[in-house]
Amino acid sequence: QRLAARDQDEAAEVSLKVATEKSPTEAFEQVVIPALCMARQDAEEGDLDPTALQFVIRGAREVVAELAEQRELSPQATDETRVGVLIVPARDEAEHVAAEILAVTLDPTRWTTRVASDELLASELIATVSEERPAVVVLLTLPPGGLSHCRYLVSRLRTKCPDVRILVGRWGEYPLDNAADGSSAGIKGVDAISRTLSETQKQLAELQPILAA
Repeated sequence: QRLAARDQDEAAEVSLKVATEKSPTEAFEQVVIPALCMARQDAEEGDLDPTALQFVIRGAREVVAELAEQRELSPQATDETRVGVLIVPARDEAEHVAAEILAVTLDPTRWTTRVASDELLASELIATVSEERPAVVVLLTLPPGGLSHCRYLVSRLRTKCPDVRILVGRWGEYPLDNAADGSSAGIKGVDAISRTLSETQKQLAELQPILAA
């Protein structure tokens, strides 16, 4: 509501309050990600024009940067102890913000993290994975919509890069989302699917020691 009203300062205050009382991850999960999903829903229904949607997305990105500063920094590790992960926004800039959220919440002593462009074509994604050879690719998609494109990206990745681990984060599902009935499980060829930031973090934490070994 605050971002839609172009009140970024109060939006940041709301998020920082949750971050202080709970944690930055809770603020991402309970405030920022739901706000992005609601803004996309409003835009799809015609209640939020493209300019207003862009303001919400830009504002959310700046809130993410502020929240990231609240996190405690871990000591640096050598590249030999870290695992490469490529985080891919499935479609657009809102999902790019979600990808940035995941990136800033991953432990830098355990992960070498890169966020791909939200404008990356499927062929360019395949080329990037083939060249950089990350151990894990995380595809992030926010409701509403987008599942068919996510399935397409997974299918291309699995065909062209069969050895890479693929996780899909379908964050922020709620009753208006067609996938809330569990249809996101229809994405085949992935190692895991998650519906929240915390769940994605847990899946990666379980994979990391296996891949590092």
